[in-house]
Amino acid sequence: EVRDEQTGESWVIRTRSVVNATGPFADTLRKMDAPEAKDRIVPAGGVHIILPDHCCPERHGLIVPKTRDGRVLFFLPWEGSTLCGTTDSETDLTMLPKPTEQEISFILEEANRFLNTKVSRHDVKAAWSGIRPLVRDFEAKDTKSFSRNVSRRRRTGDAAHCFWMWLLACWRICCVWSVICPAWRISRPLPRTLSTAPQLKTSAACG
Repeated sequence: EVRDEQTGESWVIRTRSVVNATGPFADTLRKMDAPEAKDRIVPAGGVHIILPDHCCPERHGLIVPKTRDGRVLFFLPWEGSTLCGTTDSETDLTMLPKPTEQEISFILEEANRFLNTKVSRHDVKAAWSGIRPLVRDFEAKDTKSFSRNVSRRRRTGDAAHCFWMWLLACWRICCVWSVICPAWRISRPLPRTLSTAPQLKTSAACG
């Protein structure tokens, strides 16, 4: 049974296969079917800020592959301004993530290491936050060490397929899986466009 959170309307859907591609909320949905399942998702907040256009040339971008804490920083021209980010830290799971002043300050501090004209909080035109569904690594020390791969899991005999991906660059892999896996489950032939698709492993790196 599913329910429309906006209208309150609910109805029953019958199917032989379910694809769980709900991003950072994937564990929540998995536990509806398997309450004993261990959490596999670590929600990681990623903050972006908008700076003045002089921070980045009109047709050029800049990427810093390693900030002081080992993360990535980038500057990109965007809509007459400069898009700058990002952070990567464990966060609460929410439908409305918000950037913290600490995260904004971190981006500004790192940006000023590479800008000739320094920027301050006053220069920030906008800021927002999103949540990445990182796949838990029980041996990693922090979120920046977690896997950036696409992962798929299915319990033996289960009709539910669960996908984890952390950025939009992985959408092609997840789309192919979301068609192939249920087709295998119900013994249906693949669409012609996917009949020659390469073999997909349990996890595949984004590229």
